[in-house]
Amino acid sequence: MRHKRVAREKVLQALYQRDQSIDIAAFDADTASILASLDCKGRSRPYAETLLNGVIENMDELDSLIEGSSENWSMERMSIVDKNLLRLAAYEIVYCEEVPFRVAIDEAIELARRFGAEESWSFINGVLDRISKNGSVAPRVKPVRPARDVKDVRAVRDVKDVRAVKAVKDVRAVRFVKLDAATATASKVVKRVKVVNTPEEK
Repeated sequence: MRHKRVAREKVLQALYQRDQSIDIAAFDADTASILASLDCKGRSRPYAETLLNGVIENMDELDSLIEGSSENWSMERMSIVDKNLLRLAAYEIVYCEEVPFRVAIDEAIELARRFGAEESWSFINGVLDRISKNGSVAPRVKPVRPARDVKDVRAVRDVKDVRAVKAVKDVRAVRFVKLDAATATASKVVKRVKVVNTPEEK
């Protein structure tokens, strides 16, 4: 869809600016203004916000995944365009369940042809292909916002940061569910959900 393509382009530009910024903390705290300055609006804006904030929030995990799928290439050796394209596409592959792997890869290749070096597209394709085929990224994980998505929970008081809905299979009474994001990203296969009572119920 065109609005998502525009969103990806704007986010790539924003991430490029972030790498050039002398105050990354200030950049991360005001991504809305950054996107506005890039004339990101309309239907593209919500998806751009999701991508930009998602990449920033999960950058350490994404960088680790990218380096693990790159042969003899550290993030420091990559060009600014290439590494941010990889971050963007890797985020879609891992976290955006509605985006097919091939679409995420093809869109990244197109951006690489437009903004990267002559051989960037080939490098991007190889790394993302390995990420998409790596068993560690399945099942996909993504933040769950509305409680109605937790289909097998009968009593939900507060659900925070549940990264894999499908892993919540046998919970019947949940008072407070909090999943360690780092663990979820590292394993990608969530096998247990830790149930913790709220302080009031302890």
